[in-house]
Amino acid sequence: MLAIRKKYVTDKRRRRVGVTLRIEDFERMSEVIENYGLYHLMKKANDEKALTLQEAKTYYRKLKKAP
Repeated sequence: MLAIRKKYVTDKRRRRVGVTLRIEDFERMSEVIENYGLYHLMKKANDEKALTLQEAKTYYRKLKKAP
């Protein structure tokens, strides 16, 4: 489990309104989130039909022309 060292920022009424993290913790959290998203994108891509070479060339030509 990821141990996150944090400090809460409170308002005048002592309600939590924010949090500060050590940069190392933030970077680890960002990496975990990125890897999670990448895993799901790769899993979704495995379920899709691959393009033929000609289909891929046509697709990329259209992307270059798009504004």
